[in-house]
Amino acid sequence: MSLFVLAIGLFLGGDIHDIRLARFRISEAGGKYELSVNFDRADFLKTIYATKEYQPDVLSQAKVYVTQHLSISINQEQMGYEFQAIEYTDTNVILRGALETGRKKIKEIFITNTCLIDDVDGQLNIMEFFLNGKKRFFKLDKKRTQTTIAYN
Repeated sequence: MSLFVLAIGLFLGGDIHDIRLARFRISEAGGKYELSVNFDRADFLKTIYATKEYQPDVLSQAKVYVTQHLSISINQEQMGYEFQAIEYTDTNVILRGALETGRKKIKEIFITNTCLIDDVDGQLNIMEFFLNGKKRFFKLDKKRTQTTIAYN
């Protein structure tokens, strides 16, 4: 992944630290579909507390924000997801959870992702999919907030 981020930095022609980047990973593990999201800590906390819908703790506040800005459909059916954990590093906030798919085989995923895009200049949302034995990556930004991924 670090080579991928470096390649984006070189492509954009800027200092890698100036890139506003969030990673959204959907992966399969033990017959379940996991969702993890990695945000820049300062940008994410500033954005989620700019809303007027205050929750009792950061995880609850994060859930409300992400649910309003990330939509996932699998096989043309809207999917819910639930974050069970939040982690902090010096520079990041990481949410970990699961998609509520049952054991459905994924044939197609449709994503709409506007997390931080309207609030952070130059925000890039990198979608990472580790499904059906394939690794796939997509960049979403202000110009492109949706993508469809097909699996055979």
